[in-house]
Amino acid sequence: MAAAVLAAAALGAGYGVYFAIDQALVTEILPRENDRGRRLGAMNTAGSGAVAAAPLIAAPIIPAAGCSTLSVFAAWLPPCSCGPSSSVAWIAQLF
Repeated sequence: MAAAVLAAAALGAGYGVYFAIDQALVTEILPRENDRGRRLGAMNTAGSGAVAAAPLIAAPIIPAAGCSTLSVFAAWLPPCSCGPSSSVAWIAQLF
């Protein structure tokens, strides 16, 4: 139990340092200072949108078809999200 708590603390600290440095680098790289907040918000939305949407998508699939179908759906989804009408392309237009 103590090892798990120590590992969780180390992983949390590492992720916190990574996230802080990532945000600092992004603000340095963005070309215009007047819209950095909007662009950081779009980056955050892109990252956390999948985390928010995943339970909503998975909840009806698991009882109806099982976990193996969910795995197939999850493997099929990333290649389908690269088209010109995808949200990835829409977010890229913000930059």
